[in-house]
This record gives sequence, C-alpha cells and structure tokens, in this order.
Amino acid sequence: MPDPGTFPILRKYLGKNRVSVVDVGARRGLHTRWGRFESLIGAIGFEADAEECALLNAAAASLPYPATFIPVGLGSVDGAFGTLHICRQPGCSSLFVPNEAFAREFPGWPDMEVVKTMEIPLARMDTILRQRNLTADVVKIDVQGAELDVLRGMGDELLGTLVVELEVEFVEQYLGQPLFHDVATFMDATGFALRGLRRTCWRYSLPRSWRRSARGGQLVHGDALFVNRDLGAIAGSDARADLARRLKGLIALAAYRQDDVVLWSLSRGGGSLAEIPESDRLAIGAELVPHTRSVFGPYLNRLFRSEASRKLRRFVDGLRDGAAEDWHDPDFY
Repeated sequence: MPDPGTFPILRKYLGKNRVSVVDVGARRGLHTRWGRFESLIGAIGFEADAEECALLNAAAASLPYPATFIPVGLGSVDGAFGTLHICRQPGCSSLFVPNEAFAREFPGWPDMEVVKTMEIPLARMDTILRQRNLTADVVKIDVQGAELDVLRGMGDELLGTLVVELEVEFVEQYLGQPLFHDVATFMDATGFALRGLRRTCWRYSLPRSWRRSARGGQLVHGDALFVNRDLGAIAGSDARADLARRLKGLIALAAYRQDDVVLWSLSRGGGSLAEIPESDRLAIGAELVPHTRSVFGPYLNRLFRSEASRKLRRFVDGLRDGAAEDWHDPDFY
C-alpha cells in the first residue's frame, strides 16, 4: 500500500502544482493542520517582527516543503508607515491600540498591555507577490484587527485565492478596528462565502470572594473561514475553476476538516472534476479524508440528533471548570 502522505492518485492529476499557503502574521510558522499535506504545499510567510522572521527563515531549510518568510508589515498602501504596538504577549501586538477600558474587565488583560512601540513600513501584498512572482492559493491573516487593510492590499490577487482564514473581532478589542460585519461584507462583495466560524469567548474577572460559573462568556473574537465561490465548493457543478485549481481547493478544504464538501464535490464530479473517472475520484477522496468509522458512530448520531443531546450539552457545560477565563470552539471541527 502506498504511503498516504504521497497522495499518488491526487498527484496523477495535480502534477507538480503545489498549494501556495500565505501566512500573514506568521509567528511560530504554519498551523499543524498542514502537516499531513506537507508534500503538496509551499509556504509564504509575512511577519512584521524582524527578529521572529529571522528565526523562521533560519528554520525554513529544515522544513519538508519550500518556504520563505518576508519581514514586512502589510497594509493597503505601499510606502505607508504604521505604529506597531508590541504587547506583553507578542501575539497580541497590533497596528491598533488595545482597548484598555474593555480588556481590563477580563483576566487576560495583562497580555495586551503595550510594552513598547515602533514605526514600521507597510506594503501591499499584491505588490510583493508580483515582485517575487508568487501566487496565493490559501491565505491566513491574523494581524490583530488589521485584517481588512491587508485584504484591501491584495487587490486582484484576492480574486484568485481559493480559501481565506481570518481572525475577526466581534467587539472592539482594539480601538477603531474593523469588526466582523465589516470584514464579512467585504468578503461577500469580493466573491467569498462564509464556510466556518470558530469562536472565542472571555469571562469577566471576579473578586476571589465570589464564586465562578462555567456558563456565559463574552463573544470577543474568532477565526472565520471563507471559500471563493468560483471554486465550486459552494456553487456545485457550475465551477469555472480549472482542474489543478479545483484540486488545490479541495486540499485546502481538507486541511480545514471540511470533509463533507470535499467528498460532496468529488462525488458530483461537476465542472473540471468531470475529467477524472469516478474510480479515481473515490481514490482521491480516500487520500484526502481520513477514515473515521466507529462502532459507536450510529449510536452517537442518534444521540446528538435528539432532545437528549441538548440536555447532555448542558450537563457537560455544568461540569466545566468555573475558573476558566475563556472558551474556544474546536478548530473548525
């Protein structure tokens, strides 16, 4: 049996094409979701922290896929400058000022305290991609409130992107930042459909003398997954994407655990996927989607479709640690 990490049937149709994964706010490198697909991807990272970017480039030679990391901040205008507010927790650093009045009400506030600032030059992503002859198939942007400016700086490059992951805020975590509805409106107008949403909630700080509860929580931020309608993963058999583009989109969706739409698209065989015989589409589905059948599956399906599932969820919530400061949805399920 061939090594599943080599994807022999998928490679038969994909050829030497790789999924170009662009990571904006690349601290610590690509997410582990891409580990299973390392033979199929290439990485381009943007990291405004020059020291962190140097560390990423030093480690790039040992990665199992081609990768380059670029020490630049991204925005909507070439040659502009921005003030980077570096927080006690570097991952909270932003071109926007942390909203102290809001954040101080929650236990995680110390992470957002600004310890220093620096002026950094900004550039448009489309300018850099053209200069380096690079493309963006998948884009992940996590820049603490400045995501909309980065998207605007992609210009027409965004139209060719297949899948976009964005950190979004539902409340003003940073002063003057765009919120989820601003970003979602922009993405919809650009031709992207919202596919998934991973949420994070914060719980208010309480004096030690007060008891705590695991219930409740302010919805603060999350990760939104958008899919290009041109890909056909949403539009069905009317996809205009060529075969390599469509397959790269399916790889990206599989990395984000969107197994249902991957298998649905392959089973339909619409658009450019019609070039692949059903036997090979079945094989590609097996390569992309792990086999997860369990003897308990049918029982769990019945349980979680019933009224009992809601009671079970409330029961489990009641057992959670009341001292927890926040809670997160699973990683795109």
